[in-house]
Amino acid sequence: MIQNWQSLFYPKSIAIVGASEKIGSVGYSLVENITSTFKGKTFLIHREDHLKDIADPVDLAVVAVPAPIVTSIVEEAGAKGVKAMIIISAGFKEAGVEGALKEKEIVQLANHYGMTIIGPNCLGVINPEIGMNASFAPDMPSFGGAAFVSQSGALCTAVIDYAKHLNLGFSKFVSIGNKACVDEVDLFDYFASDAKTRVVLAYIEDVTRIP
Repeated sequence: MIQNWQSLFYPKSIAIVGASEKIGSVGYSLVENITSTFKGKTFLIHREDHLKDIADPVDLAVVAVPAPIVTSIVEEAGAKGVKAMIIISAGFKEAGVEGALKEKEIVQLANHYGMTIIGPNCLGVINPEIGMNASFAPDMPSFGGAAFVSQSGALCTAVIDYAKHLNLGFSKFVSIGNKACVDEVDLFDYFASDAKTRVVLAYIEDVTRIP
């Protein structure tokens, strides 16, 4: 499948599905991180709202809702024409058989609509170049020539913290989580032709596909 990297890394508009006003929640952190530095349009989708009700185009949807309703969000986003999505929500193949079946549904919908999906069960995506912290990591790293890819969200936050002390900047920062639709191979291919990336750092827990 052709990936929509532009919509993922350089969106002009972002919808936060699962936006929350509860301090300390993932939905609250996403709203704070994205709206504080992202220069494009931001749409907050609370529990009673729907993506389809947004009149403007949405390039990227960031999803943090309970696992049982994620597939309906993916379906709604695909029907609206959203080309990229980051699924923060956990509760999929890492949670057992039922979760694995839900994850397969997400893959099928992604293929059907031609949607680039990061996750599920991930920290998110950061592009310091445009001030986009579409993750619940507490800090935005500086911009530089290193891309970072990780299956571990905890390691992502540790690397961001350590990089500050080394004055190390990043071109892109991607937590792939369960890598249901986009894996390290896809990202390595993209970074090989990304003019802003000079080196790729990666932490991969399991290799499921060889390029």
